[in-house]
Amino acid sequence: MKLRIFITILLFTKVCLAQDSLKVSQFKTRIISFSFSPIKKEKVNGFSLSLINIPEEHSQIFNGINIELLEAGWTTPFVFLDNSNYIENTKTNHTINGFSLGPTLFNGNANGLMISLINTSYSFNGIKCGLVNVSFYKSKGLQLGILNFNLEEFNVVSIGLYNQSSVFFGLEIGLINKVEILNGVQIGIVNKTKSLAGLQIGIFNKSLNKAFQIGVWNKNKKRSFPLINW
Repeated sequence: MKLRIFITILLFTKVCLAQDSLKVSQFKTRIISFSFSPIKKEKVNGFSLSLINIPEEHSQIFNGINIELLEAGWTTPFVFLDNSNYIENTKTNHTINGFSLGPTLFNGNANGLMISLINTSYSFNGIKCGLVNVSFYKSKGLQLGILNFNLEEFNVVSIGLYNQSSVFFGLEIGLINKVEILNGVQIGIVNKTKSLAGLQIGIFNKSLNKAFQIGVWNKNKKRSFPLINW
């Protein structure tokens, strides 16, 4: 008898916990959302407008148009600060599929078009336009900005006054281009890379390995030479 009572209580407890877990995991889905700040779990299929958004405190999925008047993640472009916890939380909590607009934006996973003064994202696939663009993880597409930073891998095209990447596949165009590992083409006034498989075109080109370079002064592992170096 005691065993039956114990098993009954145990099963009842598990059912209650499962129901609570289900409630937590559920997103409130909307077609149109107007809010001062988005609710903690929200999925919008259509149009969303919010005054203030704090991505690390909300689990959000936007499919469509997302407009944020004030994004609390505006400090993340300052990559010299320790934002590791913020980034880790936001990479899965905040996803945008479509068009995102605002003075400052931070999207965990962004797929589509982002237009802002400061654009930051954990991962990105699409087009990013802003004064400052930052990607923390593997990203693909087109970046247009004054300052472009890619802390991991970036593929395709980056255009700005200053471009900096850890690993880059594609085309970089800017006044100053700096990449750790480059597979593609750099075009700028100053081009620097540690490992180059491709081409540098500029006034001053520098690569720490043997590379093909066209510029006023070119320097690679093999030699320093004007005009054309290989």
